[in-house]
Amino acid sequence: MKHVRTLLNICLLLLGLSPLIVFSSSLFPFTFPKTIYMQILIEIMAAGAALIWAREGVKWNVKNSVVAAFLIFIVVGFVAAIFGVNLHQSLWSDMARALGWIFWFHLAIFLILITSSLIDRVWWRRFIYVTTGSSMLMALIGVIQRRADFLPSSLQFTAEEFGTRVSSTAGNPIYLAAALVVMILAAPIFWRHANKIWQKIILSVGVVISLVALYFTNTRGSFLGLAAGLAVFGIVLGFMSAKGIIRRSIIAVVLLGIFFSGGILLARNTALVQKTPLGKIINSVTTRTITLGTRLINWKTALQGFAARPLLGWGPENYRFVNDQFYDPALARFSFYETRADKPHNMWLELLATTGLLGFLSYAAIYVAIITAVIKMKRAGQMGKIENAAILATLSGYAVQNFFAFETHVPLFLFIVLLAWIVRISGAVAVSALGTAGQPPTPPRNWRTLVAGIVSVAVIFSILMVNIAPIRASIFTSRGLNAADQSWEEASALFRQGLDIKTPYHFESWRWFADSLVDHGKAAARKEYLFTPTGQARFVEDVQILLDESSRLQKKYDNDPLLLAFVGRVFYHLGNLRHDATALGRAEEAFARVVVMTPHRQESYVLLGQVFLAEKKYPEAIATYKKAVDLDPSINAARWYLAVATYVSGDTKGAIPLITDAFDRGYYSHESASLRDVVSAVFMAAKDYTRLVALYEILVAEKDATAATWAKLAVAYKEAGRYNEARNAAVKAAQLDPAFQKETDEFIKTLPRSL
Repeated sequence: MKHVRTLLNICLLLLGLSPLIVFSSSLFPFTFPKTIYMQILIEIMAAGAALIWAREGVKWNVKNSVVAAFLIFIVVGFVAAIFGVNLHQSLWSDMARALGWIFWFHLAIFLILITSSLIDRVWWRRFIYVTTGSSMLMALIGVIQRRADFLPSSLQFTAEEFGTRVSSTAGNPIYLAAALVVMILAAPIFWRHANKIWQKIILSVGVVISLVALYFTNTRGSFLGLAAGLAVFGIVLGFMSAKGIIRRSIIAVVLLGIFFSGGILLARNTALVQKTPLGKIINSVTTRTITLGTRLINWKTALQGFAARPLLGWGPENYRFVNDQFYDPALARFSFYETRADKPHNMWLELLATTGLLGFLSYAAIYVAIITAVIKMKRAGQMGKIENAAILATLSGYAVQNFFAFETHVPLFLFIVLLAWIVRISGAVAVSALGTAGQPPTPPRNWRTLVAGIVSVAVIFSILMVNIAPIRASIFTSRGLNAADQSWEEASALFRQGLDIKTPYHFESWRWFADSLVDHGKAAARKEYLFTPTGQARFVEDVQILLDESSRLQKKYDNDPLLLAFVGRVFYHLGNLRHDATALGRAEEAFARVVVMTPHRQESYVLLGQVFLAEKKYPEAIATYKKAVDLDPSINAARWYLAVATYVSGDTKGAIPLITDAFDRGYYSHESASLRDVVSAVFMAAKDYTRLVALYEILVAEKDATAATWAKLAVAYKEAGRYNEARNAAVKAAQLDPAFQKETDEFIKTLPRSL
């Protein structure tokens, strides 16, 4: 058993590296690989623990109040999943989140293992060192991310996705900030138990780095969580101080901080405050911003979902069904992207909506168990004042920041480590490295050996089918996406390999395969992508493969609006590429079903209207877009599509005021070139050269603006009488593409000579 114990301890240390796990060859490289990595290591530890238990016996601590509370929450979550609206989604989630009940179940096993007699003090301390070190390194990467060209490409800072905010190995500023708050607030616990001065110094430097990284994330909910945690730390430490002057001083500092923050809040509109970083953060917290505006709407939706299913909710990870059922059309005022919410960005409300009152109370019971355990240990002298204050501060900060976020891998992992720390401090864990101290190994029992064998077989199956198979499919699909721009033949082979692997995440393999095929098919139609003869043959085969798979998925996801809409999009795009009336008909069926399930969502009507346009069913398209407009007349996108449908139906006169109104409300510059041509044609027909110029000025401001777009802007300037600008735009077109030089010279000759 010595080698088994060694393997178990090595897996424990490797788990401490979880915050740093990034695998760029996978889909969703910052989240999904972490799930697979952690699950495989926990399963190996479980198999080893079963063998040791069968041979020597192990002291488990499942009756400890903290461990028991967490296990009860896991059981309630499973019951909620069984009675929820989509068991598969509850168990597995999706690759992007990768936090289904199966992952939580693994965390429960992990908690049982690290609070048992399997892990002695030496290896536990090593695990804490590794976990703390990897968390600090994650923070350091966040600090240097914006200026470190030597980092791997997956960690290179890109302002396109998160602006100036950093994400490090967490992959998202919110995920990183949530982990840093836990790390910063829990640091006094580790600092208190550090035996050497150099350890305390490193930890102190790590806290400073973490604070800087947290600032760079610019995550308001985490700032509030940190502030709440620090306030609790100061208040608890102040009240526990023996000397009155120390107690009063600490409480005074806390109160001063609260008053200072209140003063900054009241003076947030002054020039002095607005120039400071804190002022910028405070002023960004407004219901008029997209982030907070959409979250307030989703919070209301979550409460409606709870009211509809109050006992066990809709099932873990099923919030998107709540959003579909109680969708608020006002979400589309921000963007259609913001309407596809799978999280309310409030973990507490998400628990209410997805696991009901039982799930919410069972999760809250974990906090109650922690607070109760901390109080008992303080009274028994098992915990010092700093540890006591730090644990309560971490708990408070974690709870507050979760009012503005949802659970993610690293903070959740650190939270589990905190639970284990509390259990181990209480003295409930045996400290011997070889089972019960001073006693010979427990003789094996037949039933224990049988259970250990079953666990080992289950672990092997799970590693191969639940973990390795999905990551293999993810790798093939990711490689296919990377290869598609160079060779469709190579990409097709990789996509098919990913699609052939049966996993709980099969939809992701199909989805990305379909997206890439549609994108490259469109590019080929625009002559921006060239298929080789072999690649063209593979492309034709792939279209049929995806059509067949889409037909199967249409039946499977008939009650899932989000996934059915994906299926409808694939039918729609493939139908357009092949001029296939049958595929367009299947798209119409899919979107019509989505409309029935989500009658308050404008996007559903817009998608159905697009199919009607492709099928040249203009009256149906116009009627559908009018329904979208009626849901919320302020939504520009719906008005825009209604205007286009009116124009292509032949009613140019009726289209002019509609398109003019839609354009004035805010033109959606990401629309397709064909729809842009409709706008320009209408403005040209109406001789509205001012708006025609405004349209092309928007288009040339885009990164991929072509010489043809500049040439059209030159014509618009000419018609508007802006001859100097017309000449400059024509020259720009020739600079971008020398093939336009002759046309440019001829165009300039048509301009008045006195410019």
